[in-house]
Amino acid sequence: MVEKADNNNTDLEKQKAQLVAFEQELNERTEELEAQKEELTAAIEELVKMNNYLNATLAELQERNQELDQLVYRASHDFKTPITSTLGIVHLLKMEPMSPMLKEYVHRIDLSMHQMNDLLKSLSLFTQASLEELFYERISIAALVENAKERLQYLEGFNKVQFKIEIDKDLTISTDAILLSEVLKALITNAIIFRDIEEPFVCVRASIVNDSLEISVEDNGEGMTTEVMQKAFAIFYRGSEKSKGTGLGLYMVKKITQRLGGQVHLQQLGKGLSVKIILPVHHP
Repeated sequence: MVEKADNNNTDLEKQKAQLVAFEQELNERTEELEAQKEELTAAIEELVKMNNYLNATLAELQERNQELDQLVYRASHDFKTPITSTLGIVHLLKMEPMSPMLKEYVHRIDLSMHQMNDLLKSLSLFTQASLEELFYERISIAALVENAKERLQYLEGFNKVQFKIEIDKDLTISTDAILLSEVLKALITNAIIFRDIEEPFVCVRASIVNDSLEISVEDNGEGMTTEVMQKAFAIFYRGSEKSKGTGLGLYMVKKITQRLGGQVHLQQLGKGLSVKIILPVHHP
């Protein structure tokens, strides 16, 4: 009996020791968890501070961006009046008898004023595409393309280019005519500037594919390298010495196309370049 009691006491001592060890381990784990909780709380607080800082910075950037858009919009309108007046004076000068040299000077002034006028329109559209509401109306794509083309007669080389407009006269879509017209104008402008030397042509196609309007502007000019194509839509980027504009052309094309809910894609052809615009047939 004494031996049995001793065994029981030994078992109890072992169990007690195990409980003490378990309690010690539990306390250590609890302390570790408390330390981790404090670290996690500190990290969360830091993240909250960082998030608040980023939100404040974003709000400030949005405010300044809006102020910049307003400034550009106002400046483009303020410069429009003197340029329009200058173009009017140039038009009157062309009606007067002039020497060949003076005619050349007036011609150069006329080209410069048209280029400046186009720049102001681009700046105005830059803000319009961001700030103003879209105005949807049913338009003829063929008529819009023809109008955009005719507005480019002043460009050097325009009369050398063979234009192919492959668009059904009955093809219409509801969209913002002013913005889409500027997209077409910018694409045709590039096609003319980077035209082929010997037999330049520009082909514009449009059709409805899977509830989307696809417009492609193709040329047989110098095209783009892969490196240029990757940067082509960047603001103020000019990938060739032939570029005479401000570097806003393709940037504006992408910005406006996205504003209209569409996409723009570049494709290098065997010779030349194809730019495809894809727009939804049904606007929101």
